Amino acid sequence: MDVTGHLDLCGPELVEGWIFWHREPARKLELQVFMDNQLVGACMADLFRQDLRDAGLGDGHCAFSFRIPEGTTIRDFGSTRLRLTGSVLYLLPDNHTTFAPAIQPSAIAQVAPQTTWGRVR
Repeated sequence: MDVTGHLDLCGPELVEGWIFWHREPARKLELQVFMDNQLVGACMADLFRQDLRDAGLGDGHCAFSFRIPEGTTIRDFGSTRLRLTGSVLYLLPDNHTTFAPAIQPSAIAQVAPQTTWGRVR
């Protein structure tokens, strides 16, 4: 698959991770954030992370950090999914995703070993 990524962190304040398109490494991708089956916003994957650059993912500017809008009530963080805008590809949480009740912006130390994708209709 040409697109890889990972949902690293998920909580009531913040969703973080990365996504990279191998065929167009300079292209910055937009993601739509869904929680409890509701669209809560969108973000660009254009933040720098040294571990991503070290892993050979372009210039390392393929991370995202999405602050959950104030007043959003989420019952199930496991329902979080991010859709690659304009596609049917979703980035889903997996057993490497950190779920936190209260979180601070983080720098995940390592690139997760694999991508979890799903097609949701």
